[in-house]
This record gives sequence, structure tokens and C-alpha cells, in this order.
Amino acid sequence: YFSNIKNIELIYFFSLYFTLSLLFIDPPWNTLDFLIKPSGSDILTYENQARLILSGDGLRGGADIFWYSPGYRYLLFIVHIIFGDGWSVAWKFILTLTAFILLKINSDKDILLKMASFLLVLFLFSDNIRTLYLYGMSETLSLLFLLLGIYITNFRISSILILIATLIRPEILLVSLLVVYLKRKNQVPILFTIGLFLPLFHN
Repeated sequence: YFSNIKNIELIYFFSLYFTLSLLFIDPPWNTLDFLIKPSGSDILTYENQARLILSGDGLRGGADIFWYSPGYRYLLFIVHIIFGDGWSVAWKFILTLTAFILLKINSDKDILLKMASFLLVLFLFSDNIRTLYLYGMSETLSLLFLLLGIYITNFRISSILILIATLIRPEILLVSLLVVYLKRKNQVPILFTIGLFLPLFHN
């Protein structure tokens, strides 16, 4: 039974992936693995820091003091470890997984919430938002981990995922605190609280 559910979800996921690739992405972005990043953008700094980590810079993360979002450089390093130096498959996978989790969150809710999730997925697939994924902006992975934290029911795992989202984009701290508070079920978010101080330990 559980095997059948997993198979169905895999089909569901790859259906989203190929729908995105075939129907929403215009040529030449749908075929070539471009490494184009907009000049003067933060993503070039993150890419440089991720490559420094790969070259042996380790936990230092390319800087003695964090002036940019502290967590993204490490997640980007892991993404490149998994997907290689290219970006074409990576950004499509991240966007598809984000859409998949967004649909799963409300899969057992009423029809209005399901429709709301569907419309949000269409919004994610729109040109302007899709460009954020194409360029590899930090907001994309932060949103993914925040949604995963909302979706996962285990509080410890959920709080770690929300912590990662917050370390990628510290600007969402208030949202993260609210989500952790609503999910805590009389548990103290120790891991989440300690994790927030990791950038300070680094600095």
C-alpha cells in the first residue's frame, strides 16, 4: 500500500517537472544548461562562496564576517554537490519540489484551499517568479524549506527545516517564529532557538 502511494507521488512529482519543462519554459532555457547570472547581483557572491567551500574553505563560508545571508552559501554548495556545476536541472528540481509540497500541504483540505494551492503553483511557474529560480536567488530555497517545515508533522524535524529557511533568509524570522509557535504543541523549540545563534558563533 505504502509502496503504491510512493509510486503515485513520484509520478505526481515528475509530471509537475515535465509540465514545467515542456509547457512553461521557453526556448532556449528549456534545453541548454546556461550558467547566466545577472551582473552585480547577490547570487554571484553566493556562487563564489559556495565554490570556496568546495575548494576547502569549509565552515568559514568564504568570509570571516557574514554580510550576506549566512545559510545560502552552504545550501548552494550542497546543491552543486548533488547536481554538478550546471544549473538547469537544479533550478527546475527546486521549483518542482516547492510546487509539489505546496500542493501536498492542502491535499486533504476543502476544494477552496486546493484551488488556492493550484493558483499559487501557477504563480510560481509565471515568468517573473520563475526567473528567481533560473538565476538561483536565495528566496527560492528559503521558501522550499519553510514549506517543508510547515508540511512535516514531526516538530523537531519541522523546526530544523524552518531554521534552515531562516538562516537562508533571516528576513523571514518573524514568520518562522509564528510557524514554530503554532506547531510547537507544548514543546520548547530548543534546536530552533540555538540554531539562530550559529551565524553569531561564526562571526
